[in-house]
Amino acid sequence: MMIDDDDDSHLFVSGKIAFQAFLTTHKIIQNIRNQTQRTVIFDEIRTNLGGAYDGHTGIFTAPVAGTYVLSLTIGIYTGDSHPLEGYAYLIKNDQTQMTLLADTHEQAGQNDIVTGTVVVVLNAGDKLHVESSNNNLYIVGQHLSFFSGFLLS
Repeated sequence: MMIDDDDDSHLFVSGKIAFQAFLTTHKIIQNIRNQTQRTVIFDEIRTNLGGAYDGHTGIFTAPVAGTYVLSLTIGIYTGDSHPLEGYAYLIKNDQTQMTLLADTHEQAGQNDIVTGTVVVVLNAGDKLHVESSNNNLYIVGQHLSFFSGFLLS
């Protein structure tokens, strides 16, 4: 079930801010002529209370200052032309907040899924997104990779 960003915007008035977005299809991170599109865009939004996650850009923008809990799960697949390990970063305003390493232990044709959670203090307008480190990294979709968060206080 897809939820439009605008559908829950009225809930922001009550102070409810939470989101959960999934990657529905596999994504291969490419580096073409030193122009890397490393942002992972989680395209199926299941929850978006307050409308702060943008499913087109993959960016969560904190609507209010506070303490947030953010969680990230990333799966990778290794194959003939894909790396055997990959890093995913949770980035806040161009600064890394969390690093995850998915590693298939030198075995091609394997999957690895890693999860991390971080508690961060955000100012209104702070932007967070997920990036991948590797060229040609194969990120597993099918709802196995997702990004979520909520306002704690």
